Amino acid sequence: MLKETWTQLRLSFMFVIVFTVITGLVYPGVVTLLGQVLFPRQANGSLIVVNLDGNTPSGSYLGKDLSLLGGSASAYIGMARLYNIINGPSYGEHQVVITASPGFRLYTFTFG
Repeated sequence: MLKETWTQLRLSFMFVIVFTVITGLVYPGVVTLLGQVLFPRQANGSLIVVNLDGNTPSGSYLGKDLSLLGGSASAYIGMARLYNIINGPSYGEHQVVITASPGFRLYTFTFG
């Protein structure tokens, strides 16, 4: 009886380990690989360039996700989330121009 219990416990433990590896490593790896092969543009993200009132935003207007690289303000958009690209020191009327690669999709803006 005790031997059968230990055998069942070992078997159960092995199933937990095997399914943890499958669902934690193998499945995400396969899905990531499929995404890279089938949808490479969407899977790799996009680089956007932002202009404020026709110029590169100054340091006081740079949002936390925007960086100054090569004289332009840009951000790497790698996943669906809220990005902070402009963070003005005060309210006012401005024109924000976002330049991105073809196929880039922008769904939501928030202000304030």
